[in-house]
Amino acid sequence: MADGSPPPVASNVFTVLGQLQDESSDITKGLPQSVKAVLISKDNKVLLMRRPGERGWDLPGGGVDKGESLADAYLRELDEEAGISTDNAMPLYGFLRDTPGKKKKYIHYVAAKLDKKAAKTKIKLSAEHDHYAFFSWEDIETLTFMPSYKKALDIALTLMRAN
Repeated sequence: MADGSPPPVASNVFTVLGQLQDESSDITKGLPQSVKAVLISKDNKVLLMRRPGERGWDLPGGGVDKGESLADAYLRELDEEAGISTDNAMPLYGFLRDTPGKKKKYIHYVAAKLDKKAAKTKIKLSAEHDHYAFFSWEDIETLTFMPSYKKALDIALTLMRAN
């Protein structure tokens, strides 16, 4: 959050992500935005996805469409990419991606607790991904991620252990 304190776990996606969108509006003005989610099952496993032809793992999420709220984009992307919904969100951090060869954009990282264990969570992949798996935190430590994903996962783990 703006004062440096960890964000509260919230059950109202629109309130929490609306506040996050308002707080980051000076930074994100005029930039394309995305939202990526660290989704944690009831048995504390994290959903990761893989895009066709890629070896690395991805977090569910994607772009915020013009005129769309961050909350609407979050819920839409989870439904489109995994066929799931959640009623909670916890902001982790924001990242300004300014990588040569890629369009500059601001990525909001969010964590959410799913209401089922990994084995009971039904995932319906879109054409954007061809594989998914739930990983324990120990297994995640052995995987390689982009630094911004790694930071989001590390923050989510720290917050989960604190709650």
